[in-house]
Amino acid sequence: PRLLTNPMYCKKLLHQVKDHELLRFWHDEFLPQESRTRQEQIAPILNKIGPLLTTPLLRNIFGQPRSKFSFHRAFTEKQIVLISLSKGQIGQDACSMLGMIFTSMIQSTLLQRATIPKKDRHTISFFIDEFQNFSTPTLLSMLAESRKYGLALTIANQYLTQLKPEICDAVLGNVGSLLTFRLSHQDAEKIAPSLALTEEDLTNLAPFQIYAKLLKNSQPLPLFRHTLGIETSSLPKPPNKTPFLLPFTRPRLLVEEKIRTRYNSSKLNRAK
Repeated sequence: PRLLTNPMYCKKLLHQVKDHELLRFWHDEFLPQESRTRQEQIAPILNKIGPLLTTPLLRNIFGQPRSKFSFHRAFTEKQIVLISLSKGQIGQDACSMLGMIFTSMIQSTLLQRATIPKKDRHTISFFIDEFQNFSTPTLLSMLAESRKYGLALTIANQYLTQLKPEICDAVLGNVGSLLTFRLSHQDAEKIAPSLALTEEDLTNLAPFQIYAKLLKNSQPLPLFRHTLGIETSSLPKPPNKTPFLLPFTRPRLLVEEKIRTRYNSSKLNRAK
């Protein structure tokens, strides 16, 4: 926000700008305005980025000048990326905001694959659980357009009324493979026609039973019903994540100290 709220800082950054149209906007339109008019214009923007500054987790993530992690590198090197967005640990607002930001970053990285020949685009698998928390226009675009860039998208949620109507229509209109457990009558009314079943077929499924309509090599397979096996064996102890995370992270105390230094420097410059 310093770019919008601190004219001296803004002018300092403009010395590095070479685009004449950008310079004209800032010098001739934005900066000459009265302070009150300028505040009214930037208020909606500040309201949107406010959570990035007031939430320590988000401030530490987005307050770093450069990121050590890149989705482009992860895609190129075929890495596995796991992102935990637990509402209980980071809060609902931070969960939704980070989820939407990461979804947009992945979509942007996918679009860059347009320069890669189609035969050389290996498949990128993207799984989103409780995707209604991140259902944005970006997700709509991803559903409609990203298949040609090599995206295999798997999304899961509990019931359809969690979704906005336009998101629900986009999902049902673009999904290739559909797998469903027992549904409520309300959801069964929407899903049953897609599977050529009756509502009762879907509402009377036993626990762990599913109906599945799958797509293989762009060809639909016959609808089938299946009972999922219940895994009873204990899971192996998860490995220590620290060695894997070190190349992509910075110490939290170091990040907070650098953010504090930049903030104090800004206050000092304003005082002068």
